[in-house]
Amino acid sequence: MPKTTFHHLPNDKKSHILDAAKRVYMKAPFKDLTISMVVKEAVIARGSFYQYFESLEDLYRSIFEESLQQFEAHALKTIEKYKTKDVFAFFIKSFEHDYAYMKETGGHEVLHKFFKERTQFGVASDFFQTRHNESYRRVLDRLDNAKIDHMKGYNQVRVYRVLNHLKFQLLQKVLRQEAPFEQAFDDFKFYLTLIEKGSLTY
Repeated sequence: MPKTTFHHLPNDKKSHILDAAKRVYMKAPFKDLTISMVVKEAVIARGSFYQYFESLEDLYRSIFEESLQQFEAHALKTIEKYKTKDVFAFFIKSFEHDYAYMKETGGHEVLHKFFKERTQFGVASDFFQTRHNESYRRVLDRLDNAKIDHMKGYNQVRVYRVLNHLKFQLLQKVLRQEAPFEQAFDDFKFYLTLIEKGSLTY
């Protein structure tokens, strides 16, 4: 994680450095990246980098955590914006809202790339999944889960994870122009209904 020095920076400077690091990260595989590439893009001294981070791996683990936090905050804003509490209604409302967010920020690309390259950061698969599950649980705690209350807590998180995965897979198709938005949304509603009305009894 970032050093205390980084946390003491003004928010705009922290955002500037992390945004620059994201731009560098999206241009090449992690194994080809260097600290020089990051400091050049961020326009900071190499010495400053080591005041803020232990290593490149430390920097990009921080970016993963930040991206996950941003998606969680966005999900909570969706709940507030649409005044929806039912977990299935939330996913319906979030489809278009998430599409606009992903199109604007590209944050999903960072998370997807991090997942593919996670071993290069010294991050085990279970760590990656644990962080996601913790985030999902916090969002679920803000929703009305009456329709899945009969499930054990972990299986509720699994339902959220499946729905989230389906949503992002379909939205990525739209963003890659492999499917029109209306078709992807219709597919999502079909899968959502199957899960909501299906025989999930454990």
